[in-house]
Amino acid sequence: MTLAPTLYDELVQVFSNVAQFEVRPEEGYQILAEALMQFIQSDRIPEMTEAQLKPYLSAYLAEVRARRINPYAPPPPTPALDGLSSVVNWVKLEKKPPPETLFGWQADQREDKSLIDQLIQQTNLYATSKSFTDLLAFVARMRGFAPFNAMLLHAQKPGITHAATASDWLARFNRRPKQDARPLIVMQAMGPVGFVFDVLDTEGAPLPPEAFAFPTFGDLSLARWHEMLTAVSRAKIEILWVDKGDGAAGSMTRREMVVKGKARAHWTVRVNQNHDPQTQFVTLAHELAHMFLGHLGGDDNPSIKARRGLGHDLQEVEAETVAWVVAHRNGLKPKSEAYLDRYKAAFKGLEVFTILRAANAVETAMGISAAQLAKAGQAK
Repeated sequence: MTLAPTLYDELVQVFSNVAQFEVRPEEGYQILAEALMQFIQSDRIPEMTEAQLKPYLSAYLAEVRARRINPYAPPPPTPALDGLSSVVNWVKLEKKPPPETLFGWQADQREDKSLIDQLIQQTNLYATSKSFTDLLAFVARMRGFAPFNAMLLHAQKPGITHAATASDWLARFNRRPKQDARPLIVMQAMGPVGFVFDVLDTEGAPLPPEAFAFPTFGDLSLARWHEMLTAVSRAKIEILWVDKGDGAAGSMTRREMVVKGKARAHWTVRVNQNHDPQTQFVTLAHELAHMFLGHLGGDDNPSIKARRGLGHDLQEVEAETVAWVVAHRNGLKPKSEAYLDRYKAAFKGLEVFTILRAANAVETAMGISAAQLAKAGQAK
């Protein structure tokens, strides 16, 4: 089959973007080829069949093996395409995404937030207290995904128990997506979307008992707790230990400081030194949530947007809900129900997007986000 040069050039861009979304460079050629085969079998290019795409993919992979194409290099700017516009709009990076901040949030979340809020409002996905509680419990169980991505998986397939990319299924478990498997969409740091597959949509070797096991801190050791405190300090958040009675857990304060002629926010969290590490963990998560939710004002760090004026009750419900999610995802069981009962009238003002983004930021600041734990596990 003779390849059309213009079409091939367009598909090179598409294949390279898929590679960047689905495969890590260190995973090698075989995983790359598997991921791209899954892509052309997924009907994501409605204008072309798998049979029509295969020669172009073969040519692309041959050039990758010959080192004439680097699939992980940033694509050059290209004009809008006509023939494959629906596909390119899906996989092409229209603009380089803003870099992730120290806390795992992207600098500009307004567009994402608007789209997710529309989805939730128009479908009434979490309009009842039970549906919202079920979502939080699901997010707590899906420890291998950031809280926000766990919500996206729940919205698409509530009963899912395990999910991974096609390349992860192959490399870690010698499994592959089934012929007609439909991928689930998640967000990822270096591109608009990624694709994962439910375990029930894969086939191959049996899963080992420890599959998808993540560390939890139900019996939080002092050594592990000190690692988290060190991570928070590295995030330029000051920790002060205070001698208080059992009824006082902690607080977060923000003050303006002038550094090199520029006003900057300085954050200080106070934690009751008389509590056990498990209680201190929940306190720290709660107070960090106030910070990332913008309850105390903004920051020169674009992750923290000012959200003052919500009212004390709603602020406490938001912060404790974040703390509940973070604690349960790490094997701890805070007494949040009794605390939240004081503010139950404020629950109707909760925003799912805001809560789960803040939970991810808190985990990242404490050094226990899904991505950080996975990276630490790979380094061992």
